[in-house]
Amino acid sequence: MLAPSKYFVGAAVRLSASFTDSDVTPSDPDTVTLKLRSPSCQSFTYVYGTDANVTRQSAGNYAAIVTPNCAGRWFTRWEGTDPDGNVIAIEGNFNVQASRFAGHDCCCRDYR
Repeated sequence: MLAPSKYFVGAAVRLSASFTDSDVTPSDPDTVTLKLRSPSCQSFTYVYGTDANVTRQSAGNYAAIVTPNCAGRWFTRWEGTDPDGNVIAIEGNFNVQASRFAGHDCCCRDYR
């Protein structure tokens, strides 16, 4: 069985974020956006309510399923906007390993 933090090219990765109000009570922002940056600096943006892969799990808790297309360190930024227009940001990252089984050219060089 693989460790939960081991990700491979072409395999789904579940990302999540939790938003709270000033009383640390789970709270839904007016807007929720997930931004990804690949190891090659390609950017992806997903918006809750527009993109089906971003879902609300419960009050203040959101998740997204993404499929990395290249090995390396990926960076994430969840943004929520409150009623006053303030942006709440949660940043993170995860590593994606090359796979001998994924048909992605960017990964083949890792096995030569």
